[in-house]
Amino acid sequence: MKLLLCSDGSEQAERAVRFGASIAAGCRAEVTLFGIIEQPGNSGPLLESLKRAQAALADKKINAELITKAGDPVEEIIKRTSEVPYDLVVIGAVRKRIRAAFWMSSKTYKIIKEIRPPVLSVAGQVAALKRILICSAGGRYIDAAVALTGEIARGTGATTTLLHVT
Repeated sequence: MKLLLCSDGSEQAERAVRFGASIAAGCRAEVTLFGIIEQPGNSGPLLESLKRAQAALADKKINAELITKAGDPVEEIIKRTSEVPYDLVVIGAVRKRIRAAFWMSSKTYKIIKEIRPPVLSVAGQVAALKRILICSAGGRYIDAAVALTGEIARGTGATTTLLHVT
């Protein structure tokens, strides 16, 4: 399994990277830490965050490739995933405080819609992966989703439920 763990250095991105690291450790995945600097000249906090993440992965016996780019995070993630195939992309997301059909930000939604690999959007505080719910209406992607989820569940010890909606 090949994971892309994305970070902008924010607190939520660090949570997502830690959560992705637990999946990577359980699945013995190949990991790329992908840091994106939105404001050129302000790379210090991001680089420190990525170094902490790389050390945490090393503690779990995972050697992570570290890549940094400057620019728009959405465009950089789209570009990276078009150049290199990944099995899963992990991003941090801040949940909107409104009650509406879309609880996620437009950036998160755009990444999910624009890239080929599945996206795990980590919102809030997540300690460990214990249960996975796969919702399906039987579309064309379900076989790949079940296979990926099975691999993650096997590696992390999580239980999986498949909910088929007709």
